[in-house]
Amino acid sequence: MSTIRKAELKDYTAIKNLMLVALKEDPHAFSVSAEEYEPNSEYWWMGYINPFLTNSSQEMYLSFNEDELQGMIGITYDNKQRKKHIASFVWFYVDKKFRGKGIGKSLINKALEVLENNKEITKLSLLVVASQEQAIGIYKKRGFEINGTLKKELKISSEFFDVLIMERV
Repeated sequence: MSTIRKAELKDYTAIKNLMLVALKEDPHAFSVSAEEYEPNSEYWWMGYINPFLTNSSQEMYLSFNEDELQGMIGITYDNKQRKKHIASFVWFYVDKKFRGKGIGKSLINKALEVLENNKEITKLSLLVVASQEQAIGIYKKRGFEINGTLKKELKISSEFFDVLIMERV
């Protein structure tokens, strides 16, 4: 049985490892590559992940089966005065061996619940690679709409990919 909870400092290593798995297993799903992130120092990783664990401008929710991290979803909050009403989803990923079990649905529902309880947030946004049809379908089922396309936004190997801007107001 899966448990979803807010990420804590003790989850740092598991999150780092799952991020690297995500970049390797689904190289077309993210705007960065494993080759870019893997060689970074432990100090860099701590600076990158710790805001999700300790800061009010970012948070992350994790799905566990006992002690095994199955998936994650991050939320970033815009701290600019004129954009404090906007939150974004980042790092939404479920390990391939746990897919098809409703974990992704549970993670996104938890993130939406958190944001719906935050009366300051009136707009949710995310970027998704246009080839990620399953993710796009999940987002559309949760009320997100495609509001723009960033043409040839990513170049992976020699192939260009569009990135969709999706929003839920």
